[in-house]
Amino acid sequence: MQEPTKFEHESFPGAVFTDVSLAGAMFSDVDLSGSHFNDVNLQGVEFTDAALDNAKFRNADLSNATIEDTNIDGMSINGILVTDLLEAYGNAPPKAAK
Repeated sequence: MQEPTKFEHESFPGAVFTDVSLAGAMFSDVDLSGSHFNDVNLQGVEFTDAALDNAKFRNADLSNATIEDTNIDGMSINGILVTDLLEAYGNAPPKAAK
């Protein structure tokens, strides 16, 4: 079995990933803010303590993805805020005090 590709303690703000396979990769303590993932295979990818603010995922396969203990403020799927989707289903996390 092949060892997964690991990115640890790295900074790649604004990186562009196009038509590549990152399947099984592990990203830990990385800055990928403002990055673009276009036509990317993300099957089995793990992001831990990763900055993905303002990142864009286009034509990416996120089947069976799990998002846990994550700040989703402003996150949208196909133009719909995730917080609005969760609120519609009664599962919204508490809103942060302003």
